[in-house]
Amino acid sequence: MHASTSGGAERRWVGPASVVVLVLLVASTVAAVLVSQRQLDTRLRSLAETAAATVRQDVQLNLQRDVAAVVGLARSLDDVTTVDADRWTGAVDQVARAGVFTDITAVNLLVVSEAEDLDATLASLPDSVREVLDLRLGDGPLHAVGTAVWPEPENQVVLGYDVFLNPQAEPAVRAAILRTTVQATAPLQVVQETEDQRAIVVYVPVVPEPGGPATGAISLVFRAGALLDDVVARLPRGAAVRWIDGSVGLEGDAALLADAGTPAEDGQVAVEVFNDLGRTFRLDVTLPATALGTAERRVPLLVGALGAVLCLGLVLTSVAWQRTTRRADQLAARRTAALATTTAELEATNRELRELDRLKDRMIGTVSHDLRSPLTVIRGASQMLLERSLTDAQRQELTRRVLRQTSRLRGLIDELLVSAQARGGALRADRRPLELRPVIATIIDDLDIGEFVGEPDDVPAVMADQIHVERVLHNLLVNAVNHGAPPIEVSLAWLARENVVEVSVRDHGAGVPVELREEVFTDFGRAGDAGPGYGLGLAIATELARVNGGTLRYRDPEGPGACFVLTLPVAAT
Repeated sequence: MHASTSGGAERRWVGPASVVVLVLLVASTVAAVLVSQRQLDTRLRSLAETAAATVRQDVQLNLQRDVAAVVGLARSLDDVTTVDADRWTGAVDQVARAGVFTDITAVNLLVVSEAEDLDATLASLPDSVREVLDLRLGDGPLHAVGTAVWPEPENQVVLGYDVFLNPQAEPAVRAAILRTTVQATAPLQVVQETEDQRAIVVYVPVVPEPGGPATGAISLVFRAGALLDDVVARLPRGAAVRWIDGSVGLEGDAALLADAGTPAEDGQVAVEVFNDLGRTFRLDVTLPATALGTAERRVPLLVGALGAVLCLGLVLTSVAWQRTTRRADQLAARRTAALATTTAELEATNRELRELDRLKDRMIGTVSHDLRSPLTVIRGASQMLLERSLTDAQRQELTRRVLRQTSRLRGLIDELLVSAQARGGALRADRRPLELRPVIATIIDDLDIGEFVGEPDDVPAVMADQIHVERVLHNLLVNAVNHGAPPIEVSLAWLARENVVEVSVRDHGAGVPVELREEVFTDFGRAGDAGPGYGLGLAIATELARVNGGTLRYRDPEGPGACFVLTLPVAAT
């Protein structure tokens, strides 16, 4: 059983008395389910036995009905040797119209004689019989000298199984003739015009005079599969039946007459044995569990579910009161912890808001100052150009001053616009193959900042927007001047394994403190309060590197100073 500890005291979820009741409930539920399942098995077995008895009655009734009809047909014949084809066919049709022969493939008339009487038998046959009967001779002491076939002439092929090709036929014919009793063969495979199938051949002796000898026999070819299909069709869905010849000496496939349906794994099997036609037959009938009603099959499930509900109810009831007491203790602890967490979160949020407010004020002040200074210069120069008489040299100097301050204003405005685009996700790059060496040299010459060191000859072109690269390098060099110390060095490196080119800008100042190396890449983030600017340069440079498929990161250099590395992908060749 589970246990929990609260305030140093141990509480069990389920007490000893509840455990005893729970065990009794579980045992009772299992026993009830087993009893219910056993009752279902008994019920299903009883149904299977009833079904097997019904199948036996149907099969035996069908056999006896057709055999009885042929026995009557045999008694109507005076002498096999005097029966012509027309008379035979008419007699068979008359019996067929009575509704029998539903599972019979053919009804044949055999004229059988001992070997020594063969010539006399042949001589006694009328010419009309000789013309229509299929005359064949066998190799044994009994000879079939003629046959007539019903219902179609094509079925004469069955004659081969009657006497000549079927090893079971000769003993059955002999027994029928000598004993004047109905006899059947063991299961055999007959060839039909439609399909091959398992069957039995039944021989009915023809006895012209009561108590006298038999002069021939009538054979019936029973289609075992068709007969069984008719019977199984009346059983519950999913039922299966196997019809086996249980006579001595037959095993396996040799004993199988027919099977219909696939036995269910959860079914019950009932066996029926009966003797008929001189043989012993066995019927194995399998009924699936679905033969029972749906409600009846659900009884074990319902019993188990009821027991499970009772067990669960007991456990939940026993656990509920224990958990209620623990919750009271835990609730106070959770509320205290939640209050402390909320207070800490509020303090952290207030600190962040104060810092953002401070950064906002600083940025507004810086931007205002940076905008006011060039505007003041431009205004003063413009007034002097308008109000004073100036020499050409003075006028040119004032014009150059206005141009410089205008460029400064434009740079400041561009930087603010790029920052707004980056935050809004509207920043796009016009990436083309670009040689970095001349771009770096131009930026160094224009700003007069830094020097190009270690110029390798094997650096390939990169895929980037030239204006974006120039802006990133401009920001890195200006930051190195504002926050670092000379010498300022710019270097190139090709990392062939990563297929990228690195541009490193390093100064030899105090460097960036470890705790600020991530913050300097964010909006308004700065390495302390020293130096000009308002904390957008590196954030903008990082976003420009990203939209060009590269990165901008800080690398701790060997020795003093700070090192920022721009990585750009190599252009495809």
